[in-house]
Amino acid sequence: MKERHDPKRREVVAGLAAGLGSLALPRGADAALPAPKDSGIDHVVLLMMENRSFDHMLGWVPGADGVQAGLAFPDRAGVMQQTYPMLTGHASPWQGCGSADPNHGYTAGRQHMQGGWLQTDPTQLGDKLPLGYYRREDVPFWSGVADDWTLCDRYHTAIMAGTWPNRFYMHAGDNDFLDGDGVEKVSKLPTLWDACIAKGVTWRYYFGNLPFIGLWRRPDYMLFSRPLEAFFADCAAGNLPAITYVDPIFESGAPNALSNDDHPHSDVRAGQVLMNRIYDAIRNGPLWGKTLFIINYDEWGGFFDHVTPPIVKPSTEDAKLGNDGRLGFRVPCALIGPRVRRRYVHHGLLHPNSILNFLSWRFGLPKIGSRSAISGNLAEALDFTSRPNLSSRGYLVKSATYGLDCERYSSEPQINPPGPGPTIPTFAPSLGKVSRLVFGSGEEARSNHVAQMRGLYEVSKAMGFPVGPVVFP
Repeated sequence: MKERHDPKRREVVAGLAAGLGSLALPRGADAALPAPKDSGIDHVVLLMMENRSFDHMLGWVPGADGVQAGLAFPDRAGVMQQTYPMLTGHASPWQGCGSADPNHGYTAGRQHMQGGWLQTDPTQLGDKLPLGYYRREDVPFWSGVADDWTLCDRYHTAIMAGTWPNRFYMHAGDNDFLDGDGVEKVSKLPTLWDACIAKGVTWRYYFGNLPFIGLWRRPDYMLFSRPLEAFFADCAAGNLPAITYVDPIFESGAPNALSNDDHPHSDVRAGQVLMNRIYDAIRNGPLWGKTLFIINYDEWGGFFDHVTPPIVKPSTEDAKLGNDGRLGFRVPCALIGPRVRRRYVHHGLLHPNSILNFLSWRFGLPKIGSRSAISGNLAEALDFTSRPNLSSRGYLVKSATYGLDCERYSSEPQINPPGPGPTIPTFAPSLGKVSRLVFGSGEEARSNHVAQMRGLYEVSKAMGFPVGPVVFP
């Protein structure tokens, strides 16, 4: 039975979320859920993509709280600039070549909350990539998901900061890294995977080119790690563990790399192919009847979104870094499987700790991270009252080799004039507060990203992970 979105319910839930404000408390409804062993979910597959906001990618979804056309924000010269469709308003609509990697650091996010999406443009030359958006017809995989499955329009990232802090939250429910921290720092956080090992819950980590869990420098984690292509063979053979985590091929900033993580300047069409390929592998595999597939993104990537993120209690380690507890902007999040409501938009407040709470509930794990007590359970977005619906359909997502990552990511001399760079706010770990550092002609978001990915490569290779292929500029 198809279940459609109830607009009245959306108003009630949205009002409730607004009223809760900074509390972000769970509804305490675990008692209303079935016994975990009776949930009908024995396998969970989680795919985390990169750097896109909800409005930017999914603001067109019927019944969702999305806005795309008609918004305007001032650029650094004070001129109001309109949001626009990527395919008609950008010379490189699928990758954003010719534009900077939008700033999405700790300080930049707080400027964005005030409508300053273009105020963090490092080029000072009117780069409008952060205001572009994709329409339904541009993203065929997301179009199919919107028609068939559950999308969550109040899924926020864990921290209003960049990739690394948010990915630490997904693995550990906590964070001890800042945007600019390099790989010389080793995370000491206990993870979901430690809980699985202690409880005997099976798990496996598949990665495209760079294994993020290498940052823990744990040789035992390598025993549970495999290259991405092995996922498809394991899925077809019915050889998936209880919890599967998948990372895409990360964009490395090189001109001759081919990534599919949706990070600018990856080709968005390649991301559609990857998500669709994983979806097809799961739904056509022998474990489909008892599997839940979750797709989320690590952070907003500097792209516009009209919803102000709430504040929750900072995690224990995060508070030591000076984090104020502000969640990040909304990002796409989809729930797919026989226990998922069809053609539905879930409006409850969710973030990575909500997923971890679900995994703890389902597999009898201890709570992960110090935020667990104030975070909801993703299970509340699922349908445990109806019989499992095993039907599924494929989507017409053209599989092809798309554009290589942009050459010198937008011809740097054109968008980053030589000479002293602008003063760009960053989060200073030594001070635990916002500081100001002067950068050169390279722009902050890109240089941080490339440096971190290069460091991850070096650490992982030294540990013995089968990293690659990856090329750096």
